[in-house]
Amino acid sequence: IGVVAVFLVTLRWPSSWLLLVPATLPVLDLRPWTGRLYLDEWDLLVLAVLAALFLRRGLGLVPEASARLLPAGRLWLGAYLVSYVLALLWALWPPVWPEPFAFTTLLSNEHGLRLAKGVLSAVLLWPFFHRVTADRMAAVSRFATGMLLGLLATVTVVLWERMVFPGLFNLSQNYRVTGMFSDTHTGGAFLEGYLVAAIPFLAVVLLWRRRWLWGSLAALLFVLAVYSVGVTFARAGYAGLLVASLVLLLGLMHSFIQGGGIRWAELVGVLVVAGAGTTLL
Repeated sequence: IGVVAVFLVTLRWPSSWLLLVPATLPVLDLRPWTGRLYLDEWDLLVLAVLAALFLRRGLGLVPEASARLLPAGRLWLGAYLVSYVLALLWALWPPVWPEPFAFTTLLSNEHGLRLAKGVLSAVLLWPFFHRVTADRMAAVSRFATGMLLGLLATVTVVLWERMVFPGLFNLSQNYRVTGMFSDTHTGGAFLEGYLVAAIPFLAVVLLWRRRWLWGSLAALLFVLAVYSVGVTFARAGYAGLLVASLVLLLGLMHSFIQGGGIRWAELVGVLVVAGAGTTLL
């Protein structure tokens, strides 16, 4: 039912995928309950989005592309894709017939195919991104809203996990949260990587929703995100949080210098929250 709903929504509002895809990315992982490894719920959502977009294209409902990458951007993107294909070939080498249980574990060579799904999804969605950027501000707003909804959902899961197991403020036990990222059971920085990537999008709320209520909500979400990174007990996550905070603050300062109209109180408030959060870590 959910896949059909996503298909119909995307078919009716083709730019809605800019919100749906990033909002569901960090939480639509039901593998511990379903057992699906190589094709999960988020893959089905992306396939539904792509089916709707390609159907609109086949019906002639897709406008001409309104944006193009600069030559330097095409060069860097091409270099990244080439490096990823080489890494995938390296993971699959030597070519052998898959063992009977190769697709039921994360430790086989075939696991490289599963990791390649993310890049493949991005490549397939890329042409349609150009066709929804006629109104760049609206496109950025939808994508940023999706990232913040995903951040809010992730933080909520982390808080629930902490309350159920070690306790919200019990830092004496070495319990590392995983959120909805089931891949963490074999290690990796999936949760903290997503958190530090999503935190800078709080700048969109502070820049475009210039009211104290939105600023307060953004500050609260930032504090909860800092707490979530903290209870991962990952040094790389702490370093990433520092970088994400600096990106957020530099963006706000740049907007103020360019006449963005941010009040000094808001800027100082974010500085204090960021400084306090990173100091506590």
